[in-house]
Amino acid sequence: MGTLLQMIFMPIFVIGIVVYFRTRQQKMLATSEQSYANFRLSDLAPRVRLSIVEGDPGFNLMMASTTHDLKSFDSTGGVIGAIAGDGTKTTRAVLRGAPTGRPTELSYLHKTDLDVNPLMKQTRTTFECRLSMQVARPFPPFEIVLRNPGMGCGSPPVMSLPAASFGDPALDAQWMLFAVDPRVGPAIAPVLAPLASMHQLHLRAHDQSIGFFATQIGMYGFLTSVEQVQYALEQVGSILEGRPAAAMAS
Repeated sequence: MGTLLQMIFMPIFVIGIVVYFRTRQQKMLATSEQSYANFRLSDLAPRVRLSIVEGDPGFNLMMASTTHDLKSFDSTGGVIGAIAGDGTKTTRAVLRGAPTGRPTELSYLHKTDLDVNPLMKQTRTTFECRLSMQVARPFPPFEIVLRNPGMGCGSPPVMSLPAASFGDPALDAQWMLFAVDPRVGPAIAPVLAPLASMHQLHLRAHDQSIGFFATQIGMYGFLTSVEQVQYALEQVGSILEGRPAAAMAS
């Protein structure tokens, strides 16, 4: 009799637990969504003076990783792939414009590929979150990364440039500058100094483009300071073009 009761009530108990945690998760997501409502594309785009060219206007960048994790995989490889469990899922948003005359783009890409075989399950992740803009004339390439990044907030230099200096001991202690032209550091140091409090920073500048690249963990700090970062990049752009620095939009 006891075994029979267990067989009857155990599935009900398990279903109840699943429903409870799913309901709790949905409430937590709704609360977070409301707390970060100003990071929906429809709210963020006007603040950075860009237009939505890809992505749902209601998509919330602060909730992007959670949104991506909750997505189901789209099967790849036809019927065999579906049976094996192979699949891919992609979350993408793009804002574009030219608020100071320079083509500017804020983009987010998170892609996960899942390959399942009899021996193992392999997951490959592609992630990029960046704010970039074009500069009107060529300039010597440079790259800036944090000297002592926190966990998940650092990314290594990728451009193979020689080490350089900002000519500012405080910035040199916090950031590492790599540049072909040693004059670049002292020229841009004054306009980048306001970003010194950020816990994640990676700038790459080449081929008439300057960009701020955020890590998956560091993107949250980047988003809360995105207008400040955008202004700094505009200031750098002006310096590289030999023009007066632009005033910050109110």
